Amino acid sequence: MIIPLWVWLALITSLIFGAVNILDKTILWRFQLSPWVYFALDGFIGIIPMLLILLGDNPFLLRPEWIILGLCSGVALAGFNLLYFFALELSDVSIIVLLLQTTPVFATIWGVIFLHEYYTRIVYFGMISVLVGISLTVLSQSSSNKGKQPFSKIITAAALMAAATFLLSISDLLSAITLKYSTILAVYFWQRVSLVLLSFFVILIMWAKIKILSYQPIVLTSLVEILLAVGLFTLTSALAQGPLGIVSLLTSMQPVWVVIISLVLSSSKFKILPKDQGLSKSILFFAIVFIFSGLVLMKMDWNLLGK
Repeated sequence: MIIPLWVWLALITSLIFGAVNILDKTILWRFQLSPWVYFALDGFIGIIPMLLILLGDNPFLLRPEWIILGLCSGVALAGFNLLYFFALELSDVSIIVLLLQTTPVFATIWGVIFLHEYYTRIVYFGMISVLVGISLTVLSQSSSNKGKQPFSKIITAAALMAAATFLLSISDLLSAITLKYSTILAVYFWQRVSLVLLSFFVILIMWAKIKILSYQPIVLTSLVEILLAVGLFTLTSALAQGPLGIVSLLTSMQPVWVVIISLVLSSSKFKILPKDQGLSKSILFFAIVFIFSGLVLMKMDWNLLGK
């Protein structure tokens, strides 16, 4: 049996996005960067894909109202990035990526309210399963963290990710509306315009800390942007060839990749990532099962409905 190309592309996409999460944590931890400084670097280097888009598309052809929506989507995305970086500073990358999976829950709610989408009970069971998994994710830290990390940090990281995923879902909603009248590249371009402008202001404020950085975090941040661009390409290619529901499901493997890779890189053999902060592996396992099962239910229903 020959596995279709779009299946491999979807799996590669999940691996690429997982690698981006790992790199984000690595850069913040190894170079002791402030989340504000990393936000500025990450956002400003986004000017590279912006210039590349101009070679193959003309985002200025959009009507002003769609450009404004694209810019607003970028502002919401910038808010997500900043909160996500602060959460990464406080907790393990495997935990943060699992908490990130609340985004589809918010997206489903916005789809019903604003886009008048219809979902069956399967989706709502999936949402409940994801939320149970998120609760177990927090518990996996708190139950085995006695004397290792203040419980307040765990709660703070979870609260930051709740706000971050809310903003990410708003960004996705605005993008979905704009995509009805635009191309993916044009929406991506105007999102990046917002990110670059906001990061520029942060650079002006944080210049004293940014100008003393070595070349290493800058190179690694550039690698993050390249990986994101490649991930966008592989995801778009997979969606063009395969059914939305199954492609979305395969890309949901991202948390699994992150958990596996982070456990390896934080081991005493590599020490590339900080050692996990006393996670309860058994509870974390059940958290992954609940979250992945919830995503399966939600995206299986989308596939059945042809959405």
